[in-house]
Amino acid sequence: MAYVSDESGSHEAYIAPFPGPGGKWQISSAGVSAGPFWRGKEIIYVDMRDMPVSVEVKAEGATIQAGAPKPLSLLPHATNGDITPDGQRFILEIPSEADEERPVTLVFNWAGGPGR
Repeated sequence: MAYVSDESGSHEAYIAPFPGPGGKWQISSAGVSAGPFWRGKEIIYVDMRDMPVSVEVKAEGATIQAGAPKPLSLLPHATNGDITPDGQRFILEIPSEADEERPVTLVFNWAGGPGR
């Protein structure tokens, strides 16, 4: 299981076997702004510097080994985000440079078109 907790004083990513028994391991050190998400045998999260990070995880029973965090790529400053279920893309909310608020338009059933 991967989750975020503020028990260290900042929002950090942890992993733990589920259902127990076993301990927990902190896998981030620069805070977490989005995630963590599993992608195969690695955990992906976005740290507080807006850097997507990958951590390789090896599990054998209740023993977990987490590798060193590796940056994936630099992202623009995002205020909120998520990762697609296949782990291939980040979906980010990036604030506009303009001060005014702009409406968000979501289009559902794009291929169906109006009245279809």
